Amino acid sequence: MPVYNGSKYLRYAIDSILKQTFIDFELIIINDGSTDNSVEIIGTYKDYRIISLNNLTNTGLANVRNQGIDISRGEYIAWLDCDDVSCSTRLEKQVELLEKDKSLGLCGTWVETIGSVKGVVWKYPISSNILRSRMLFDDPFATSSVMLRKSAIHNLGTYFDLEYPPAEDYELWERISQKWNLTNIPEVLTLYRFHDMQTSVINAEKQRASVWEIQNRLLKSLGIDATEQEKEIHLDIGVKWCCIPDIRVVKNAELWLLKIETANRLKQIFPENGLRSVLAERWMLIARSLASKDFIAWPIYHRSQISHWADKRLWRAMSLFAKCIHHSWDER
Repeated sequence: MPVYNGSKYLRYAIDSILKQTFIDFELIIINDGSTDNSVEIIGTYKDYRIISLNNLTNTGLANVRNQGIDISRGEYIAWLDCDDVSCSTRLEKQVELLEKDKSLGLCGTWVETIGSVKGVVWKYPISSNILRSRMLFDDPFATSSVMLRKSAIHNLGTYFDLEYPPAEDYELWERISQKWNLTNIPEVLTLYRFHDMQTSVINAEKQRASVWEIQNRLLKSLGIDATEQEKEIHLDIGVKWCCIPDIRVVKNAELWLLKIETANRLKQIFPENGLRSVLAERWMLIARSLASKDFIAWPIYHRSQISHWADKRLWRAMSLFAKCIHHSWDER
């Protein structure tokens, strides 16, 4: 648990770990040069499982996470940011799954939001092939939900890479995905807090740049050198999950997704079915964006071969959306 000026929510985070149904763990809390009373709060806990370190200056999140890995003694490593909360059975269920399936290198969970944005559930994918393919577009794990097998990172050379702040977690998960299976437990076991001072808010532009470095590396492995226009399309339908509702933009986005699929068929970097499913999901997102402006989105979506890669769940979702849009047009 990295801590930097986290006093406002720190007790919620620590208490949520100490109340886990799985009890055989060490809780490594690293204060990274906080200037508030975080150190005093940590000092009030007397649980023998707590190991606390105190950095005199702020060294950065990636460095602190690496510190924790270096001193950890367990077979598995889990993370919880000091403003988030773990549900009581989180560790128990993750350990049980990793013990059962030795092919898994990393396991996350579904997440529910708390704080300034409440009650939204992030249902991350479960399939390892889809998770591996999703890495091309965004990070399909919430770091505060992640538990990994320590042996999965021993031979990587670098743990959290200091060259990718504040997307070093995404970068590490992607490297693990090249050698291990991944999954998310389809159950809310982590609560993610939204507030104005979180890293993703403060460092949004820096994070976007680091994310593109990771994704551009993956695109180059496919033999693709993205143009500036393709970069913007990729980031919009990737980490931003949005698309400008304009027919020309939509058609360019379709060409971009087809270009990725063609390159992957030649290079076989990502699992073919997993990538096609991910591309179909993004194509539905693009079509829905256009549908908010023009009903022509449905035939455009349907005519594309990308729509035929969608699973039944996506087909049902898009069909229902099309019916709703059609109904709203009839009422005009």
